Amino acid sequence: MRNRLYRIACACMALFLISQCFVGQVKAWDSDTLYYTALGDSIAKGYSADGQEIINYSEEVGTRLEEETGIPVVCDNYAKNGLDTEGLYERIQSKPEIRDSLGRADIITVTIGANDLLNEFKKEAQEILNTDRKFRSADDALGALEDGISQNPLVIVKIVGALGNWDYTSFEEDWIRVMDEIQSEKKDSAQMVVTNIYNPVGAMELPGTMNVVVESVIKHMNKIMEDHAKEYNYQIMDLFASDVCDKTQSDGLHPDQTGQDLIATMVYTQVEENENARIEAVQQEKEETAAREKAAKEKAEKEKAAKQKAKQKQTKQRQIRIVLVSLATMLVLLVLRAARKKSVHHSTEYPRKK
Repeated sequence: MRNRLYRIACACMALFLISQCFVGQVKAWDSDTLYYTALGDSIAKGYSADGQEIINYSEEVGTRLEEETGIPVVCDNYAKNGLDTEGLYERIQSKPEIRDSLGRADIITVTIGANDLLNEFKKEAQEILNTDRKFRSADDALGALEDGISQNPLVIVKIVGALGNWDYTSFEEDWIRVMDEIQSEKKDSAQMVVTNIYNPVGAMELPGTMNVVVESVIKHMNKIMEDHAKEYNYQIMDLFASDVCDKTQSDGLHPDQTGQDLIATMVYTQVEENENARIEAVQQEKEETAAREKAAKEKAEKEKAAKQKAKQKQTKQRQIRIVLVSLATMLVLLVLRAARKKSVHHSTEYPRKK
């Protein structure tokens, strides 16, 4: 019986010591449920040009987060095929459910901008070819341009000039409006990851110098995203420098499943790094706060000890003064007493003559 009680006591002590190791540590994703909001275009939606099922990157990120953390993840994907930056702004404004989702989101991803370029390309193609035909896609517009170039080679000069002179002001204004809208809805602790624009036509043999011009336009658009990253506190996921452009479907534009997997890995890695950095920052702040409190406590204790010492010194000095005064008083009394005795003795020894 005594041995059993001893073992129970030892087990309880061990559990206590183990629990103390975790006191003060910051938990990753200190929440019962993680909320993830995905915004964007057909890339974020997981568009399939081949009719095959495509699992979009946000779904993959949510699944991996759930597996790695053990915390349930609620993923709201509000991406829409064909959406451009202006359309995303209008979509956020007109959909209360999107604003509600942003308000509770722990993670937000934004994939937008490619259709701004594609729409500009289709618009310029219409003007240059002087047609009212509405192109269904960039590929459709490109085919029409190639037909036009075969009839009039100067068409390529016009399209290159038009794209090269594109005014990015409207794109930047729309980008800022989208970020302002998200910023006004999201909580401060939410982390946001923005995927920039990759060049899907880099490997295509476009007419003339169109490849160079398209790449230059994409770089300008990505630069606008980068310029506002610090202001709106988001991280850029650099798809432009990745291999996503080599992992596209038959349309040559949209990521295939391998491409979506690659984006998911990049986004998840960034999200994980952000969370680790947050934990480190919070932990460091806690340690610095503890150090400041310890220093303040030590200072207060030193000041208290110094005051006590000064008080003790004052008390001792007061006691010494009292003793000295007492001694001085006694000495005076003794002197007076001695003088009195001497006076009496003198008057007895020499009596006054009558």
